[in-house]
Amino acid sequence: MNQQQASSNQHTTSTSIQQSTLSSLSHTISSSSSFRYTTLSSSSTNVTKTSSVLFITQRLVDMTIEQGKLLKLLVKSSQSSNEVIWYKNDGFNNTYNETKKLNNNNKYYLITQNKIHILIISNVTVDDAGEYICRIENDLTHARIQVIGADLNIIPQLPPSSINISTLYDVKGFEDEFKFIESLPDRIHLYENEQLILLCEINRKPKKVQWFKDDLNMSLERNNSFIIYDIDEISILIINNVIETCSGRYTCYIEDSIKTVFNVEIEDTILPFIDQSLTWM
Repeated sequence: MNQQQASSNQHTTSTSIQQSTLSSLSHTISSSSSFRYTTLSSSSTNVTKTSSVLFITQRLVDMTIEQGKLLKLLVKSSQSSNEVIWYKNDGFNNTYNETKKLNNNNKYYLITQNKIHILIISNVTVDDAGEYICRIENDLTHARIQVIGADLNIIPQLPPSSINISTLYDVKGFEDEFKFIESLPDRIHLYENEQLILLCEINRKPKKVQWFKDDLNMSLERNNSFIIYDIDEISILIINNVIETCSGRYTCYIEDSIKTVFNVEIEDTILPFIDQSLTWM
């Protein structure tokens, strides 16, 4: 066997091992909500993506955030999916603990709408530092989040990232007129105590976004009945535990230039009918 053949065989074997490792990692995540996570370099394997297979189009990026700020992690996929799971790994000093699955609660807002998947932490603390992983079907992305305290020291220090991601900005894109990326349903039906999430995504970040319910400018209101998040080119309105009075016409205005309208209908929770005339044994 000559030197070129030996090199070719070695490369083929190495690629097979890397692909097998990636497949094993995905299987481990999908079969358990608690797993050991090992970082893989994004350059370790080349995956051929086809239109019929879902893949992540916008991945997580490592970041440093100041304590007390709003943390928002955004992922986009090539297709819509409800099989979205978020995990957090509390990894410090080059060691990793068991990775835990995150759920919607008072700490985390997990939002999935069409091809957009968002994790929001409204008030970041030191305990929120760590590695966050988003798995969408058979693809996943991850990033390390570091928290800066009042003394501007990073606490705690996380392991260095193996991810090398560069973001390219198209200057011409900032000259385009505003337009919505996708048309969302204009009529939404919910029952009382469910969660209402309205999301607007446009082609570039606007200077001003305003939400209206009928003739009321919600962006000027300050109360605990709803939350508005503006995340770059995305604006989100969230109302928890909706009631009948939440029914109405919701409008998202982008810099007084374009708008999209949602007609929301809230109904009473239907309780099962019990015939009191029946005789119970």
